[in-house]
Amino acid sequence: MESFSTETPVIAFVSNNCWSLFNFRMQLLNHYVAKGYKVIAIAAEDEYTPELKSAGLTFYNVEFRNSSVDPVADLQVLRHLKKIYTQEKPHIIFHYVTKPAIYGSLAAGSLKIPSISVITGLGYVYSGDNWLSLPVTLLFRMALKKASEVWFLNRENAGFFTGKRIIPPGKSKILPGEGIDTGHFAPIAKPRASKTFVFLMVSRLLWSKGVGTYMDAARKLRQQHLDVEFRLLGKPETGHPESVSPDHLTSWEREGLLTNLGFSNDVRQALSEADCFVLPTYYEEGIPRTLMEASSMELPLITSDHTGCNSVVEDGFNGLLCKPRSAADLAEKMKAVINMSEDQRREMGKNGRDKMLQQFDISHVVRIYDDAIRRYTGS
Repeated sequence: MESFSTETPVIAFVSNNCWSLFNFRMQLLNHYVAKGYKVIAIAAEDEYTPELKSAGLTFYNVEFRNSSVDPVADLQVLRHLKKIYTQEKPHIIFHYVTKPAIYGSLAAGSLKIPSISVITGLGYVYSGDNWLSLPVTLLFRMALKKASEVWFLNRENAGFFTGKRIIPPGKSKILPGEGIDTGHFAPIAKPRASKTFVFLMVSRLLWSKGVGTYMDAARKLRQQHLDVEFRLLGKPETGHPESVSPDHLTSWEREGLLTNLGFSNDVRQALSEADCFVLPTYYEEGIPRTLMEASSMELPLITSDHTGCNSVVEDGFNGLLCKPRSAADLAEKMKAVINMSEDQRREMGKNGRDKMLQQFDISHVVRIYDDAIRRYTGS
């Protein structure tokens, strides 16, 4: 593909909302601002928009309406993106998640701008028997023909896209997740304030993330009269068909199962106060960021033997894998961690941090982006 040429490299990052750019890619964006590139952020406005603007980025608001199916609105998104790309003339564009990957790739392709789609997980569309999977697959197949490359966070997702003939095998690349700042998520020494064993789950509050499974396992352990606390950090997602309602959270709190921590922009304090991190997801993950954060802070992990999760956790090395959707198996694994010696749990935690440093540190991901930008811009 040909690319537009300007003196200063222009790079665009397109996602469904500002929160995802800030939470998953801010280090990446800051890296290119520091290099003197013009960095464009395109996403739907939210409470994190000021954070992006204050970082020296050029920001455009585009409402992707991820939770709706509206061909007219989606056509407007396509036109809006094409107008921005024509005006800014980026050398290369990175598109994240479904609608930006589809409509962004089509817009960039029509202008012959190199673009890379980053598939961060198959998500809700491909979870279970969802009627949207067929039209979305057809749209992906059409749009990703226009993408220069397609990046995935795990081999299973790449295999799904090549198996469905959405893309040819030679077009895919596997990233080591989206990177974790191991300096920011570093171990914090904590004195034992009590003998209560603390489990922590940090997640979007969706049923497919395993919130219900976590509570069912908590109920099983509570019946054994163990001195255990079950904490949850996250907030309900209004409008999402799988959102766990506030009423469910209140009910679990009244039952004595749950300590609801609400939502926090900085999870490190909650992680530092936990003894073990739990994520019993059966959502179609890429690589769960929360697992990497907890592992980087030397927490032993329990998570599902499921796509993306088993890329982070090696069973018996830095955590334990449980059967997806099985509260009974999760409860067994949680009890196994409780019964470990403190030295065994500490060794698991240290193994996890070593794995994050060697495989998932943000520096590895930045090098991959640098290489791609060099290939398409020559800078």
